[in-house]
Amino acid sequence: PVPGATVNFVVTSGGGTLSASSAVSGADGRAAVRWTLGNAVGAQSVDAALAVAPAVSVAFGATATVGTPAQVVITSAPTT
Repeated sequence: PVPGATVNFVVTSGGGTLSASSAVSGADGRAAVRWTLGNAVGAQSVDAALAVAPAVSVAFGATATVGTPAQVVITSAPTT
């Protein structure tokens, strides 16, 4: 663990979004950002890397699938 280090994050596949492009690690050496998957079904990934030496990086992966929506909201009444 490297406390106080800047970690850079980048979406590398799937077109998702991150809450920030970097974060500073805490006393425990952990850094975190929120990752929202993109609209594409299939494999998606994010890379995280220390901004300074030593050059350390890690890739995170997730698989987006099609499923039943948790909630359906009607914003206007049907015409039929």
